[in-house]
Amino acid sequence: MTDTTTDKGDRVTSSVNFERRDLALLRRVAVERATLYGGRPSVSDVIADLVEQHRAELESEARGGT
Repeated sequence: MTDTTTDKGDRVTSSVNFERRDLALLRRVAVERATLYGGRPSVSDVIADLVEQHRAELESEARGGT
């Protein structure tokens, strides 16, 4: 897990649409992390960690690669 909870960086507010089950999963993960590591549950932090873990492949896709 990346430590995005202490280093928020340059964040902006966004709105995204998820399937109910996907959002429920993200919320459960956020709650579990808060229980394990302290702090408030943050779906944003879970998503930020997922992006960071997959940054190289996302950047490749953004450049038109597969």
